[in-house]
Amino acid sequence: MIEDGFGDIIGKARAGMGMTLKQLAHVTQLAVERVRLLEECEDDPTQEECRRLALALHLHPGALEQIARRDYLPYVLQNADIRVYSCQVSAMRANAYLCVEQAKMAALLVDPGGDVSTLLQLVEKNDLTLAGVLITHGHADHTAGAAVVANRFRLPVLAHPQEYVTERSAALNGTGSYHVGPISVRALHCPGHTQHGYAFMVGDALFTGDTLFAGSMGRTRSVTAYSRLLESGRRLLALSPLIRIYPGHGPVTTVEQERMNNPFLAEYYSQI
Repeated sequence: MIEDGFGDIIGKARAGMGMTLKQLAHVTQLAVERVRLLEECEDDPTQEECRRLALALHLHPGALEQIARRDYLPYVLQNADIRVYSCQVSAMRANAYLCVEQAKMAALLVDPGGDVSTLLQLVEKNDLTLAGVLITHGHADHTAGAAVVANRFRLPVLAHPQEYVTERSAALNGTGSYHVGPISVRALHCPGHTQHGYAFMVGDALFTGDTLFAGSMGRTRSVTAYSRLLESGRRLLALSPLIRIYPGHGPVTTVEQERMNNPFLAEYYSQI
């Protein structure tokens, strides 16, 4: 099941564009109460309502309609070279990941936002070297367990200093390549959901935090931040179509599937 439904998506887009319910209702010629019901997921939209809302919110109509029908669920195969394991943490059901580079028998923890004991058991069971911790952004559901794990195993924590700081921090300094122990990590600056959020790529595995989900994107707090989030999403989807996306919430997807099926971004990619 994907992270966001129809109502979540139109609510994020409306807020990101700085529109009130009344303004959206006026543009779409729908009743204010009807827009509210759809945004709060209390009813399903008709095909025509979906089309009107998509056009008003600059979303891809076909992709949005697919979400409304609950038809979108991406399909992804594991890679034999880079294997990724996950567990859900916190009341927000955030994804914490263990990214394993098989050839080096080394692993990274990504966004340990709570109890990640099941992932640590995999490290021990497979005799892996735990090389470090990656933090995509500073929200608690992605960071709450980081300091405990880093101190216990004496690990570096790669994060932007304005997002997350611990005594074992290794500060990010912009988009570029970093080595965390024996593992090469490409860090990609992705402002929008937060000011200094990052995505991390290890081999063909891309950890996007709350920048990009299967069929959706993270929340923003201003029109400017929303614009930056869309730009960040477009940059990520400019990567190889076979890149596997491991989001902060919801199921795994790929660049190719999000280009076609993400309502926020499919409109852009349908025009280029």
